[in-house]
Amino acid sequence: SLQQIIPYVWLLNINSKKIFAYMRTQSKGDYQEKRLLNKFSCGLGGHIDKEDSENPINNAMMRELQEEIIMKEYPSPEIIGYVNLEHGVHAVHFGVVSIAQTAEEDIKSDDGVKEGKWLSIEELEQVFANPENDVEEWTRVSWPFIKNYISTKL
Repeated sequence: SLQQIIPYVWLLNINSKKIFAYMRTQSKGDYQEKRLLNKFSCGLGGHIDKEDSENPINNAMMRELQEEIIMKEYPSPEIIGYVNLEHGVHAVHFGVVSIAQTAEEDIKSDDGVKEGKWLSIEELEQVFANPENDVEEWTRVSWPFIKNYISTKL
């Protein structure tokens, strides 16, 4: 009956103003959220674990970044909003949306991420407009706020 808090981190390249976008893994393996398999996404994140007890949201954001992608340096995310949808997979989840800014270009995929790449605002708009793309709902819902952030803050 309670919602689980889920950190949801968008990765922004401050030099190119591009967003890290990816396809979630197709195989079930160790990936826990089966309802999100093989979906296009821009948010990296997952459940808060017991080891995240001190400052749980920030610690979970950093842990999830380190589990899902490989970088030389992991930036500290800035919380910019929330996602609270009351249907389907989202009924038991409350999203804490953040942006992590980096200058790194070469980011490798890891756990739960099938393939990732940097996309411009225009390229992302094309992905969202294509009905053949199965885009994760939190990505669609939070995109206008991310786009506004990029347009007004950078």
